[in-house]
Amino acid sequence: MPASSTTWAPGKTGNPGGRPRIMGAVRDIARKSTTLAIETLRTLAADQDAPHAARVSAATALLDRGWGKPMQGHTVMAVAAPKSMRELADEELMAMMEKRVTLPHGS
Repeated sequence: MPASSTTWAPGKTGNPGGRPRIMGAVRDIARKSTTLAIETLRTLAADQDAPHAARVSAATALLDRGWGKPMQGHTVMAVAAPKSMRELADEELMAMMEKRVTLPHGS
């Protein structure tokens, strides 16, 4: 039995027939229109009378397709569990005393 209602038993799949054929047909039509789509984006990006937002969007789409999307940065903050009083170095204890830091009860 699966671990939850969203997991499948080993050797089973939720899509035994594979990807629907219509998706492949839509993909093929879209790929045949690539030149038209790129030219449309290029024309719109160069059109001085087009709305600013439309031109920026077209230019961004062109750059993303030509050079890939920019790398996304991620910031990770880790919070360490507080040490017990016995694990602290003398310098840490002195710094805490100067700042009047208190540890959670039971440390």
